[in-house]
Amino acid sequence: MVSKRVVINCPDGIKPYKANEIVQKSLKYQSAVNIMYKNNVIDAKSVLTILGASIKRDAEIIIECRGADEKEALEDVSMAVAV
Repeated sequence: MVSKRVVINCPDGIKPYKANEIVQKSLKYQSAVNIMYKNNVIDAKSVLTILGASIKRDAEIIIECRGADEKEALEDVSMAVAV
């Protein structure tokens, strides 16, 4: 398992367009990809669970990846979240 702490820089936080981008990146990998936010585990391969978390700007999250391609998944998903 690998993880990375990321601060949300999007002006509106994670809204549908950003959630969709995160899901599209996550689905490219076999690894499980989760977002930890406010003591909740959020499946990064589900738009609805990401949006349901209501992640705001300047929130600090942890992206966790577990599986065969976890390092590549972490790097790719982290870039999608941070931009």
